[in-house]
Amino acid sequence: MRSTALADTIDALVATWRTAQIPETEVFDGLQPGEETSQTYIVVGVEDPWLVDQSIDAATSEQTFPLLTYQVRDEQLTIRCVVVAWSGDNDLAPVRAAAVRALDGALEALVEDITLGGVVLQIIGVSNIALRQSYGVDGVVVNIPFTIECQARLAP
Repeated sequence: MRSTALADTIDALVATWRTAQIPETEVFDGLQPGEETSQTYIVVGVEDPWLVDQSIDAATSEQTFPLLTYQVRDEQLTIRCVVVAWSGDNDLAPVRAAAVRALDGALEALVEDITLGGVVLQIIGVSNIALRQSYGVDGVVVNIPFTIECQARLAP
């Protein structure tokens, strides 16, 4: 029996979003500094894309034993993600719009398969959505961190 569904769920999220081919958006499995070729991308397992030199919690879970046999465990999973959009310009509005379109595409893809191909029982929600904007010498950046909440059942 698997000890956790965390790794499989992250893999399924990456695959789901890559398969969905969200327009003008790349999808990365964890931090991959310098790898992005698009000005809009989603990173799975990351809440803050600027913490490249630190160990971060990509996901967390809690398990309960619903049956007295202790052979079955229910798991509540929280997967951290972030949409990043940037531009060399100083106009935030189109960059913010690109980030929101990427988030829209990501969430629409999840609605189409709430079990992530059978990896989880269901996606139960999206939480902790925030909008972070900044100006810099290289232009503007918009980050939208969010978490995907899922339920899984682990059984022999």
